[in-house]
Amino acid sequence: MIPLVLRAALRRAGTRVHEPVHRFEVDAPAGALSGLLRKLVDLRGVPDEPTVTPTSCTLTGTIPAATVPAFEQALPPLSHGEGVFFSEFTEYRPK
Repeated sequence: MIPLVLRAALRRAGTRVHEPVHRFEVDAPAGALSGLLRKLVDLRGVPDEPTVTPTSCTLTGTIPAATVPAFEQALPPLSHGEGVFFSEFTEYRPK
């Protein structure tokens, strides 16, 4: 009951909820690209245009901070243990 009342009060006050967003970079084997893109989209990530060579791929973009741990856990199986992931806080966005 209290969460509903609080949410209604915040809405009436014009309060907007924002979430932290990270900028990321992933380097992985080229064969991992489609799986990585699917996982990023599932986790509300927004990838930029990937850079792909015959043997590797690099993805950059943004991802909600709350979903970073899930992507980190998914990276080893998706990249056969060869992927490298880096992220850092970039901004708050409306949720």
